[in-house]
Amino acid sequence: TAAATELYTGAAFITSRVGSAQLIDSTGATTALGQHDFIEISNSQIITGEDSQVYMVLTNGLAIGVGANSKLKCARYQQAPFKPERESLQFEPSTSVLQLELVEGTVAISCEHLSPLTEMRLQMPTGGVRLHTGTCVMRFSNAGTHITAYQGTLTLYYPNGEEREFFAEPQRVRITPQSATLGRIAEDETDQAIEANLRQLAEATKHARTRVIFKAPDAGEKPQAILVVPSTYYGQPSARPYQLIDD
Repeated sequence: TAAATELYTGAAFITSRVGSAQLIDSTGATTALGQHDFIEISNSQIITGEDSQVYMVLTNGLAIGVGANSKLKCARYQQAPFKPERESLQFEPSTSVLQLELVEGTVAISCEHLSPLTEMRLQMPTGGVRLHTGTCVMRFSNAGTHITAYQGTLTLYYPNGEEREFFAEPQRVRITPQSATLGRIAEDETDQAIEANLRQLAEATKHARTRVIFKAPDAGEKPQAILVVPSTYYGQPSARPYQLIDD
């Protein structure tokens, strides 16, 4: 497993941010998050304001989109070293341990393929989620916890640790503390306006994971983040048109 391998502290690259977003570290120090910041998120929490969103890609290739008025805690994020031949947008380059907790609000997670040996869990009061591949969104409301699989597959673990549900796109479920105790889930009916916002968050998070790749680190260093330039960039007219003049 990932725990049997020597691990170092993982990091996350901020691909984009709208509005205000802050990181509070283990000492209580607060840092405003900016676009293209490369941060350590282990033992910290990320908080967004009203009409705010922040998107990041972890060094294991998993992308996270935090919606408005949300709080996401990361209890632990560690990763095994990887070699240059494992650098890829498609597969996790090594193995990792990632423990997240959605305290309030909305969060999307997206990955191409996490290693089967990776220990990944996003915890909520009504249980925990492990994403295997694809994109999903978790949201709190007065009616309970809403989970939507927009692409791929995930496993829902109930609070008792014994019951679990395996479901795939395009399934949408709602879980209350009562139904979680009973080990039952119900089909969710979400308002169309809210659904449109959730789908947008999911699509933006999925896109974020294609915006950066990570180069293999030197010993004792964290991976280097390399931005991927969209192909449309090369089709843009030159900002400084010039003309060759013969002498």
